[in-house]
Amino acid sequence: MNSGLVWGVAVMAVASLGWIGYHFTARTLRFVTLAFIAVVVVLVTGYGVVHQAGASADLASAFIRGSR
Repeated sequence: MNSGLVWGVAVMAVASLGWIGYHFTARTLRFVTLAFIAVVVVLVTGYGVVHQAGASADLASAFIRGSR
């Protein structure tokens, strides 16, 4: 997954939560935040189910693989 896309979506989510928090009630902000969290949980769970990790899953190997 492209990290620029992920960061862009994260910035947009934070900005929209800030805008909603400023213009609407706390109840609305809570519901929108709950919806964002539900979407993130579904996306991350789906990615974890579909992702095929071919390498070992220990921490040291993951850091080495991520540094390349």
